[in-house]
Amino acid sequence: MFDLGGPNSGIGGGDRGATAAIVGTWTSIVTFADAGGVVHQSETIWRFGSDSSATRTAIATNLTYGYYDVTITDARWRVLGQILEITYLEPRVSVARFDYRVDRTTLVIGTTVFVRLPP
Repeated sequence: MFDLGGPNSGIGGGDRGATAAIVGTWTSIVTFADAGGVVHQSETIWRFGSDSSATRTAIATNLTYGYYDVTITDARWRVLGQILEITYLEPRVSVARFDYRVDRTTLVIGTTVFVRLPP
């Protein structure tokens, strides 16, 4: 399932290869209909910088009625063994830790699958 070899792939281990593999921009999109038949789309975009900065952009769209909401959150990130630690900086500081896997164009954070976006 995951190719763990090469410079752009890895599993959380704190090594430079695994950390460098996370750097970039990743997206996950989920589309679903609620019980009333209204179609929604949820997109999360993570940008992980080589300087340990991170930005999460969450876009919630109502595809049926055509409106959306965007939330942007600044964070810091680091790899601790097999864990990706994200420290959210606003609206208040909080820390979340996730199991993760990365394979060239796919990043799994917890159970959410992200696809790498081109630079």
